[in-house]
Amino acid sequence: MPMSQEWKETVRPMSLRHQVIDQIINAIAQGHLKPGERIVEVELAQKLGISRGPVREALSTLIQDGILENLPYKGTFVVEMNKQEMQDVYTLRALLEEFAVRRIMESNREDTARQLWNIYFELAERVKSRQLNKIADIDMKFHETLVLAAGHQHLYRAWTPLKYRVLLYFILTIEKRNESYDDYLELHARLIRAIESGDTERAVREIGEHILQAGENLLKHLP
Repeated sequence: MPMSQEWKETVRPMSLRHQVIDQIINAIAQGHLKPGERIVEVELAQKLGISRGPVREALSTLIQDGILENLPYKGTFVVEMNKQEMQDVYTLRALLEEFAVRRIMESNREDTARQLWNIYFELAERVKSRQLNKIADIDMKFHETLVLAAGHQHLYRAWTPLKYRVLLYFILTIEKRNESYDDYLELHARLIRAIESGDTERAVREIGEHILQAGENLLKHLP
């Protein structure tokens, strides 16, 4: 079956499950998959040119994370996006990442700051070249690195189901938002400097404000 324009050829180094997840997230964000639209496992596998196993795994992950829903005897569908859910996601995410920062400040503050600066410079390069989807991916990498640095397995497990929702919200609204990218980058730099400072309350305050401000900005532009 010829590959549809909205689906890109899969690339092998990344796990196929994660590639399929990325494909679905981007297809929803770009309007190729609409809220309420059905996704058929066998058809998607054919379009991507891969076996059904990774597609089944990807659909299962996105169902667990609330991006898709499975209706008995009907199939798998894209869920409707709503502002209340987004607000719930961002307030919970703020609490989880505040806890992560407290843990980091107790143990591996300097090493975490170095990792975050490396990601920050990568993010700045993508901003400079206006690679919008890459900005979303690297922003998520920044926050995932922060959560992993806390060294708390159950914290990461609690945070992970929010990951793809946040990524989808980010991609859905990135072209509609008009905030300064200088301000956007400064939010990240300010957080890293707060971690470097050794002032725990300042660092916790920075991450909380960072996430809630991002959530409010997305809420204003959610289609």
